[in-house]
Amino acid sequence: MAKRKQAFHPDEVKHKIQASQLINRLTKHALSDEPIMDASQVTAATKLLNKVLPDLKAVEMDATHDVTDSLADLLGLVSGQSRRIGS
Repeated sequence: MAKRKQAFHPDEVKHKIQASQLINRLTKHALSDEPIMDASQVTAATKLLNKVLPDLKAVEMDATHDVTDSLADLLGLVSGQSRRIGS
């Protein structure tokens, strides 16, 4: 077996593994018939995940731009009969 390049996990990898374990435990708790965790454990796990995982929030994007090329220029370019657009 090949030797590892690093003898230890970097902190970033440790945080990802810990977050994965919290997610797995919360998922088992949510899908089980009997509660596995009490309310304080669920709250603590949720708060820890909020520190590790980014919040997914709605982002408004403004994608307006100025179009100066005419339709004739674009069609000419496509057919190979026009000058280069923007020049």
